[in-house]
Amino acid sequence: MTVHDVIVVGAGAGGSAAASLLARQGIDVLLIDQSAPPRDTVRSDGLMPQGIYWLERLGCVREVLAEAKGCIKGCDLYLDGRHLLTGRFPDDSRYPDFALLVLRRRFNEIMQAHAVASGARFAGRTTVRAVARDGEVVRVFADTGRKTVEHRARIVIGADGASSVVSRSIGNNLKDGVLGLSVRTTYAGVKCDAGIRVYFNRDYFPSYGWMFIDEHQTACVGVGCAVDPKFPPTDKLGSALRQFIDSDLKVTLADARRIGPFSGGIAPHFRPEAMTADGVLLIGDAACQADPLNRGGIHTAIESAFYAADACHLALDAGDFSRAALARYEALWSAHSEPDWRTSEIFMSLAKNPGLKELVLFLLEQVGTLGEADPRFGGFASGVFSGVVSQSSWLSVRALSEAVPKDPAAWAALLRENSRSKKSVAAGSVRLLAGAIASAARGGAGLARRPGASLDWALEVLTKAATFADRRLSAPRAVASPEN
Repeated sequence: MTVHDVIVVGAGAGGSAAASLLARQGIDVLLIDQSAPPRDTVRSDGLMPQGIYWLERLGCVREVLAEAKGCIKGCDLYLDGRHLLTGRFPDDSRYPDFALLVLRRRFNEIMQAHAVASGARFAGRTTVRAVARDGEVVRVFADTGRKTVEHRARIVIGADGASSVVSRSIGNNLKDGVLGLSVRTTYAGVKCDAGIRVYFNRDYFPSYGWMFIDEHQTACVGVGCAVDPKFPPTDKLGSALRQFIDSDLKVTLADARRIGPFSGGIAPHFRPEAMTADGVLLIGDAACQADPLNRGGIHTAIESAFYAADACHLALDAGDFSRAALARYEALWSAHSEPDWRTSEIFMSLAKNPGLKELVLFLLEQVGTLGEADPRFGGFASGVFSGVVSQSSWLSVRALSEAVPKDPAAWAALLRENSRSKKSVAAGSVRLLAGAIASAARGGAGLARRPGASLDWALEVLTKAATFADRRLSAPRAVASPEN
């Protein structure tokens, strides 16, 4: 039986990227995917600037640009139906200053085709059922139609999503932590400019809504939330989506028509027990690498594919496929991505507690108002939320001192916005202080109503903060990024 160098399970963004990178180095790669027809063939998803950057390094950005349904320079933020901020992507980072809207079906097809063109072999309509280490090889058992097949490789890369069979095969519990759930649908005839909109509303927070509108007036509309055993959602997401459409989007979608089904998604937002094992490593959603703050998973999956391909290449050259030999992958990810991921995880932990709703929304409102008054700060805030700016910058005194507005006019605008008349700085100062005290008091009362859950939550936040601090203080020098 043929023993491949690498088998990649899952031909999404991360899996196809890993297969492309390895195959073009002359490595024997088999890419396996269920290749089930997509449920929603009309949905456009947002590809953030980081994703465009990694696609350029991968070598298929031109094909994706040709299929783009919209080029977006910023994002509009709304709170309780009121526009707060138009945030722009910063133009002084290594990433481009725009995002793309791309039909998800076509994006996946482009990524898979690029892997095959790079030299990977593709086995479609193949469902992996189990993965097992056997001596120096890893055995992959799968179903192809009604036939059971077996493939073998020296290394298996699990890129098979949140319900990863490969992840379970190395002992991970897929329900070990916070899960990000979402439900979405698609509308045509949306009469507004192309762009990305994010909506927060007290009625369904900590869930939030979004709308991606492409240049053909087609919009992907959805809501998402973090599911935590301590704070389960009070309503089903389908109901939350309908409420979002009927309230925040009532005017925007008045003349539009729904053309897609309601479809759900899931992304784990916790560090798995293991990202590597003997002969096995995980990338993308299989490794729970989606951004906990903005739920973005495409760019994180492609980025992790670069690190995984580098580690696999070195392991194959050395003829050593042990977990220790594959540790370079985890070291690369930890050095370059883990600080921001853990910062986002802390932010998500703070926001998911319903007792803190008023305080979180109060702070969000002030950040949005200040960002609208000072474009530089607005770019910083929106850049952190999107991940274009390092999310750990919020915990850096130096970064914050550089981003905080220096013009007194911006602070005066914030204070005037908080006054009843929208004119008086003095009245705004009083109301801002009163609002902060009232929001903090309501937060304290909310925590007191559920003392047991709140204590567990507080310990969780402290543990995550301590882990983050410990890793920052003890982190070795950054491992060099793999070259293209």
